[in-house]
Amino acid sequence: MGTRNLDEDHILAALLDSDEEPPYADTDSEVEDHESEDDIHSDEEEDFVDEVREEEAATSFETDPMGEESSDQGTPSTASRRIITPSRRTIRGKNKHCWSTSKSSRRGRVSAQNIVRSQRGPKRMCRNIYDPVLCFNIFFTDEIISEIVRWTNAEISLKRRETMTSATFKDTSEDEIRALIGILVMTAKRKDNHMSTDKLFDRSSSTLYVSVMSRDRFDFLIRCLRMDDKNVRPVLRVNDVFTPVRKIWDMFINQCTINYNPGAHVTIDEQLLGFRGRCPFRMYIPNKPSKYGLKLVMMCDIGTKYMINAMPYLGKGTQTNGLPLGEYYVKELTKPIHGSNRNVTCDNWFTSIPLAKSLLQEPYKLTLVGTIREKALNRKKFMENLSTALTSPFMRKRLDAPTLKRYLRDTITNNLLQMSAQEPTEEDTIEPVAKKRGYCKYCPSKIKRKANAMCKKCKAVICRQHNVDMCINCFD
Repeated sequence: MGTRNLDEDHILAALLDSDEEPPYADTDSEVEDHESEDDIHSDEEEDFVDEVREEEAATSFETDPMGEESSDQGTPSTASRRIITPSRRTIRGKNKHCWSTSKSSRRGRVSAQNIVRSQRGPKRMCRNIYDPVLCFNIFFTDEIISEIVRWTNAEISLKRRETMTSATFKDTSEDEIRALIGILVMTAKRKDNHMSTDKLFDRSSSTLYVSVMSRDRFDFLIRCLRMDDKNVRPVLRVNDVFTPVRKIWDMFINQCTINYNPGAHVTIDEQLLGFRGRCPFRMYIPNKPSKYGLKLVMMCDIGTKYMINAMPYLGKGTQTNGLPLGEYYVKELTKPIHGSNRNVTCDNWFTSIPLAKSLLQEPYKLTLVGTIREKALNRKKFMENLSTALTSPFMRKRLDAPTLKRYLRDTITNNLLQMSAQEPTEEDTIEPVAKKRGYCKYCPSKIKRKANAMCKKCKAVICRQHNVDMCINCFD
């Protein structure tokens, strides 16, 4: 095959051709998709159209004038891939927050706010413990067990009568409370926790539970199980509905926190603990498996799924000190890791831009990763506006009927007046106030009159001179 000397003109032409995108062939060997458009808010106009590029599914070949074949640098694939390439490097949202449209390409030293100087795992005193009972005693200390025994015996003494002399109604002990917890753990392991006590302690099915205690004793201990002083509960419950188990809960969470070093990444999420008993903050979540129960907000280590901290959701009466509910839970749950430069991952119920900015400051020194929830739509107001828009034109047509009865005409007129007298929302105003002052679209360039009002349809800035007032009947 012959050779050819290339001069500067041929080299320049080849470089220009390589900068341009190759045209799509009309043959059946290449797969083509339609281009789509997506609206994104920009810095100036708050919206622009994304350009959607596509990579060819098959490799295209080009032949030079001398018959030599050269392949394109594109990678062949079985299906076309859609790559969204915004026309700007940054996007500014409606709240003036600046977003980057691409991942940072900087490579170098790790930022100081991302350096974690601790290793994930149990603390030194718990690192070499493998015995199940010793592990249990780390979290359920003797102080917790003795507190449960104390107030359970107080409840037993109130419920026990003079005729109750059998062993079923005697005071309990620490060993018996541990055995009771052991039964509950075994029912969870064997998935028997949904069964009634008659089936659990039936000797024909299993003798494990009967060997620990009788069914009557088990039922009596469950009814008398207490974790606080019943006499002072009404006074404390006014400010804290979690008072019946608050002390034991705080002691247990403290043990979970002090015995483990979390890794560089933690996550915060909620869990519904199935419960159908009487509780003032019991919730109903239909998309959960249990549907009814107590919602716990927990912070866990991503690597080991270890629960570091947790708080119960107490309903609308939760004292947030003026903070949004999601932000309050994030700041409270992350107290054990404040100032450690760790990363927190959570869903859109917790995430917000003010929270992410505040976590970077003292005393938090944390980074946040999560999705942002869009502004919630007022469905009731939307349905009301939709109903008004659909019914009002027909009601006006009925007023034109000459045979319409007087009482019905008065009723329709009153309803139309009520609809027109309703205070419009920000989205429904005819002249929404612009975020920034701009020049009127219809004023001559010599005047350059500024205004705040905008047209609802075309979004053009208009001054008072070019503004026209219309009633609700004439506005279409």
